[in-house]
Amino acid sequence: MRRLFQIALLALPLVAQTPSFQTGISLVHVSAEILDNNGRIVGNLSPIDFRVYDEDREQQIVAFDSDREPLDLILLFDVSGSMRRHAKNIAAAAHTALRELHPGDRVAIMSFAAEMISDSGFTEDLHEVAASVDRVLNRKARGGTHIDSSINDARTRFPRGDRRRAIVIITDNLAPRTLPQMSVIRDLWEADAILGSLLFKPRVTPPIQVLGFSNGDIGGVRQIAEMTGGDTLDATDLSLAFPEMLRRIRNRYSIYYKKPEGTPGATRSIRVRLSPDAAARFPGAHVRARRGYVLTAQ
Repeated sequence: MRRLFQIALLALPLVAQTPSFQTGISLVHVSAEILDNNGRIVGNLSPIDFRVYDEDREQQIVAFDSDREPLDLILLFDVSGSMRRHAKNIAAAAHTALRELHPGDRVAIMSFAAEMISDSGFTEDLHEVAASVDRVLNRKARGGTHIDSSINDARTRFPRGDRRRAIVIITDNLAPRTLPQMSVIRDLWEADAILGSLLFKPRVTPPIQVLGFSNGDIGGVRQIAEMTGGDTLDATDLSLAFPEMLRRIRNRYSIYYKKPEGTPGATRSIRVRLSPDAAARFPGAHVRARRGYVLTAQ
């Protein structure tokens, strides 16, 4: 059961412990992360510290929680040829990072090269998760690297329910794009899932000479992560970056507001900002939240 900070509003009934249809109100969920100007997580904020805008119209926050909601997490490992030599370091860092999760969180392990392979379903057993990590990183894969289609496939694996959802991809981001980027972003918005990306910097200089691409975000994961509200960390030291990624995912705020009327399937924009008072307390703080969502039927 989600434990939510509840807010009584003049125009709305009090939201129940778990946002649902029981009150007759459909809600939009926004997962938000606040980092100070040194990149550290800002905790202990309350609903009055936030401003939320839907299509540039400010919304009343009707429910709120900080980091206690259970999480469904997919760890998506790139096992293509350019990544295999890092397997031992990735596995060790992943084992350490799992300590950042909370009781009740569930993890699924998936890997990809030319196609995605699911190694395990969602489980709370972190010993099984660690064993699954070792299995996928010892697996030899053939073919190219299909990053965006693997992300798109992964988001379909989340079970139904009201848990928070996140995908963390571990890759060097060196691959041609196989899907329109905005379609991947829109599908993640529809799944209410954020993407976090742990990136290895390529060992070749410059990558354009090898792959023929001029875009620094070659595989596109930086932009996808940004649009879904997730982080991108350049993993020069996996032992630090992997735990930091899971720490950031675990320490996010869940904000809920009443779903506006509109045509189901329409895409709407979201902006999350700190209130003037909170912005003054944390000058230079940065808010990460998804930039949009797909309107569903009431």
